[in-house]
Amino acid sequence: MKDLIGILDVGLGGFNVFSTLAATFPKERFIYQNNLKYYPYSGRPEAEIKQLVAADIDGILQENPAVLIVVADSIIEYDDEKLESINIPIIRIDDVIIDYVNQNYEQKNMVLLARKDIIDANIYQKRFIYNHLYNIPSNDLERIIESKMTKTAQSFAAVFDAFRGVIKKDIDIIITGSPYLANLRTEIREFINFQMITDIGMIIANKLNEFLAEGKEKRRGERIVKTNVSAKVFREKAYWADLKYKIREY
Repeated sequence: MKDLIGILDVGLGGFNVFSTLAATFPKERFIYQNNLKYYPYSGRPEAEIKQLVAADIDGILQENPAVLIVVADSIIEYDDEKLESINIPIIRIDDVIIDYVNQNYEQKNMVLLARKDIIDANIYQKRFIYNHLYNIPSNDLERIIESKMTKTAQSFAAVFDAFRGVIKKDIDIIITGSPYLANLRTEIREFINFQMITDIGMIIANKLNEFLAEGKEKRRGERIVKTNVSAKVFREKAYWADLKYKIREY
């Protein structure tokens, strides 16, 4: 039965989404694919990035998913055309974020926390309806998470430095281009007066629910990680996730 749900990432920015979906839909079958061997893509020649992204998309489609969830905005930046040509339902991180923000925070004060290359690509900003939008590059903050330094003096200092320009401003919503940036919620709350930080996993879960068939027979769900690094390396890098999953190397 074609009922597998594919989740396509590049680094580990969207692993929180995989974890949330697995907990929210325990009877569903998920496969999460990323490309840690070549991550990050930024800094590589554009032609090479496009080849990597095309291979990423082909790799997840080989699993024959019924629904594809794209949680890496770099995939959208470099091969939006290929995604548009796929004839299965696709849930894209840019679309769900923009719809959620515009429906719930129209004409509010927003922070877009995303990698510098994504901010420069203007993927989100041109579609938001906002009062004030502050763009904050997240590159250094992502390195904090990947280095297992959350809730340390270094992480608080990095967040303070990144948010320096908005510390005295009232922020309605902080939008995380990489979902795992919510792991820095404690540090951000220390310095910033904000109402909401996006929970991308739950936003996508609400969207995914529209595509799931009702009245399925009870079964045991499946959680597979498809990655091109060793299982040991992957688990070390995804240290924060409280989730049981099987790893398939490619």
